[in-house]
Amino acid sequence: MMETGTKTLTPTESTNRRTVAEIYSSLATGNMEAFAERLAPDIKWTVVAGAETGGT
Repeated sequence: MMETGTKTLTPTESTNRRTVAEIYSSLATGNMEAFAERLAPDIKWTVVAGAETGGT
């Protein structure tokens, strides 16, 4: 198990945490291919109105 300050993560939580960190790292470095590989094939992406990319 992994320690995170006040809570010990289960193996599943640790794997999930690592996965999310990898996704954010892909976004931060502009590696959209690695980011897209982590998405479900049937993902639906919604951009709220008023956002910079809204309406596109």
